[in-house]
Amino acid sequence: KRSIITYSKVTYYRKWAFRSYSRCLFLLDKYGFFLKFIPSKNFETYVPPEVFLGKNVKDIFSEELSSKFFSCFEKLFETKKTQIIEYELSVNNIKKYYEARFIISGKNNIISIVRDITENKDKEIKIKESEDKFSKIFKLSPDIIMITSIKEGKIIEANDSFFKLSEYTPEESIGKTSTELKIWLKVEERTNILSSLIENSRI
Repeated sequence: KRSIITYSKVTYYRKWAFRSYSRCLFLLDKYGFFLKFIPSKNFETYVPPEVFLGKNVKDIFSEELSSKFFSCFEKLFETKKTQIIEYELSVNNIKKYYEARFIISGKNNIISIVRDITENKDKEIKIKESEDKFSKIFKLSPDIIMITSIKEGKIIEANDSFFKLSEYTPEESIGKTSTELKIWLKVEERTNILSSLIENSRI
């Protein structure tokens, strides 16, 4: 579908923006000059509207970020399809993350719907940090650690200590079951431990 919106439809987006506290709307021309700004509650702009209105994107943002915006503008008019970009800014010395959607308005204008995604981004960063921490503990632990399927005991991943002490290589062990590798002296031992784990969520 062609992402072209007439200026008369800005009213609709204005109502939508006010309902969406973390979004606001900008109207620019195809050369990157800010023509209009529609604020929304709880959205803090990089600089005040009186500073950026009438100015060009490159007068407000860094050369690197401006270049990304202009690349989106060029692709927008070339493909007539909505363009989406994520970027970060320091607002009052606080790092903020944003998502901007660019849509053609009329022949030569652009509607930019900007959403503050800082909260979601911060969660993603914390999850990534947690995953990295687990990965380091997993790999560097002197104890044997394996990730296996519950039902079959198929080895999905194992740490270096497992390969070192078992003398199996990753090629020999990953995808095999603990029974096939004769890790358990008695199969019943795994069955009992698994039952306890399922019942108590821990051993």
